[in-house]
Amino acid sequence: MIEDHVDGEHTKLWNALNSKLGGKTYASGVCKATPTALSWKVTGSHQKEKHFRELRDGRSNLCLDVEGGNSANDTNVRLWSCNGSIAQKWVYDASNGYMRSAAGKCLDNRGQTHNDGGISIYDCVDSNNLRFDWVGNSIRSRHNRDIAVDAYGDSSGAQVGLWSYHGGSNRAAK
Repeated sequence: MIEDHVDGEHTKLWNALNSKLGGKTYASGVCKATPTALSWKVTGSHQKEKHFRELRDGRSNLCLDVEGGNSANDTNVRLWSCNGSIAQKWVYDASNGYMRSAAGKCLDNRGQTHNDGGISIYDCVDSNNLRFDWVGNSIRSRHNRDIAVDAYGDSSGAQVGLWSYHGGSNRAAK
């Protein structure tokens, strides 16, 4: 189990994320927490210093990726073939709602908590635009919980944005 390999703050973060994803933890070469219903799958190393994980789209199994590995504010987030880069590593902090990238930025709803709203990265500052919650197997804006992170396609390069939650696999993560 993850808890055997990670301690302190990392365990708290993993446990919070794992509980939001259905509570199933598997120990193998790759850590996985998979919800029973479908989709956001969290993968990554068991090593203490590797507490960031991949987030994979439920429909395509592609990774949530910071476009071009760019760490500038307002860089788009897209789906991309999983490649293990820091542009595809994320950690969720339930205490503040931040979905933080390994590049040091946070997922940002750009203040557009409506259908076709944008998703990018931004400095992790005290802003409601940066706060999300795991609800079931979806990532939802804390500002408007009826709106979920949505993949607008199922191929590498597909845009990720916000749309009304309806339970589809493109609005869930695995």
